[in-house]
Amino acid sequence: CFVKGKKFSFSKLKNTMKEKNHFKEVIEHKRNGKHLYLDSATRKIQDLEGNEKGFLELSYDVSKVYALNQEIEKLNDDVIYLLGSVAESRSVDTAKHLERVTQYAGILAKHIGMDTKEKKLLQRATPLHDIGKIAIPNRILQKPGRLTVDEFDMIKNHTTIGHNILTRVDSHIFEAAGKIAITHHERWDGNGYPFGLAKDAINFMGRIVAIVDVFDALTSKRSYKEEWSVDRAIEIIKPEREKQFDPLVYDTFFQHIDEIISMKAKI
Repeated sequence: CFVKGKKFSFSKLKNTMKEKNHFKEVIEHKRNGKHLYLDSATRKIQDLEGNEKGFLELSYDVSKVYALNQEIEKLNDDVIYLLGSVAESRSVDTAKHLERVTQYAGILAKHIGMDTKEKKLLQRATPLHDIGKIAIPNRILQKPGRLTVDEFDMIKNHTTIGHNILTRVDSHIFEAAGKIAITHHERWDGNGYPFGLAKDAINFMGRIVAIVDVFDALTSKRSYKEEWSVDRAIEIIKPEREKQFDPLVYDTFFQHIDEIISMKAKI
C-alpha cells in the first residue's frame, strides 16, 4: 500500500504512534490492478494508568471521491493549457512551447529540491506565464523584424496584463501563475521588467521559468528568427549567471542540461 504515492512504511507508522499516539492519512491499496483509497485513522489505546493496550483503527473508503478529485484536477489542467494556448497560438511556431517550458521547469524544481506539492503547483501554473500576450496586437507579436522601442514597451505589458487577468480568480494555481507571469522577465541584477526587481525580491517560481523560457525561445523558431541550436543557446545563456539569472537556478540548469535536452527531443 502507499501514502501520498510513496510506499507505506510500517516502521514510520510505529514511530509516529510513539510520538503522537495517532496517525491519520489516505492510504492507497492496489488490488488486482485496481486502486482502493482508504481514509484511515489509527489511535493508541491506553488504560487509566497509561498502559498501552493496543490500537484502534477506523477506515472509510473514499475511492469514488478520490477518483472524482483526480478527474477535476485533470480538467483544471486541461483548461489551464487551453487558456495558455489561446495566447501562444497567435505567435509563430509555438505550439509546443507551453509543454516544453512546463517540463523543463519541472526538471529544475525536482533537482532544486522543491517538495512534491510545490513542484506540482509550479508545473500547473507555468502554462499561463504568457497569457497576457492575448492583449498584444498581432502586428507586434508576429512582426518578422526587430521591434521598435514603443513596440517592445507594448510587449512588456504582457507581464502585468497576465498578472491582472490571473489574479481575478480565487485559486492558489492562478495566484502562483500570476506571480510567474509578472516576474518571469525580471532579472537577478535588477535590470528586467516590469518593476526592475532584483535577487530574492523576484518570485522563486518566476526565476525558474525565466531561464527555461529563454532557453526554449532561443531553440525555437520565432517570427523574428529561425530555430537556433542548443549549443548556440547555451553560449548565449552562459554569461548570464548573477546577471539575468538566479545563480542557484542557473547552476541547476547547467548541471542537468542533458536531461533538459533529452526532454526537448521528446516533445
